[in-house]
Amino acid sequence: MTNIYAVEPLIIARLKASLPPLVSAAHIGSAANLVGRSDLARHLPGAFTMPGPADRTDDGDDGSLIVERQTWIVVIATDFSRDAIGLTADYSALGTLAAAVVQALTGWIPATGFSTIKQLSRADPQPSEGGWVELAVTFDIVATIGI
Repeated sequence: MTNIYAVEPLIIARLKASLPPLVSAAHIGSAANLVGRSDLARHLPGAFTMPGPADRTDDGDDGSLIVERQTWIVVIATDFSRDAIGLTADYSALGTLAAAVVQALTGWIPATGFSTIKQLSRADPQPSEGGWVELAVTFDIVATIGI
């Protein structure tokens, strides 16, 4: 593998194959597609991948391989409408989708050169004024990258 982000399309394919039908495969992809867009609501519910920080775990002496502990984030977003009168709004759609993402990725080995994916954390839900709520789930994987 010569691409430090080689696991991203594998994660996306896994999510497309694993998430419940309430999420269109067209709404699962890289967060790179959303940069500068203000129309996120058109892509909901959705799950979007993005790389996080990485740490080198090998000694780097021979220069032939890079071994990184990579962080990958899946941002899950669903429609969210507050109900100020009946107080019926809740986070159940977001919770269902978050559970499906965690179940799809945790314990999975994407390909040769990668370790088992582990969930590291889950952020607090972030409601927006635009009518959706986002939740970031962070995963950890070790990648061996050939130079």
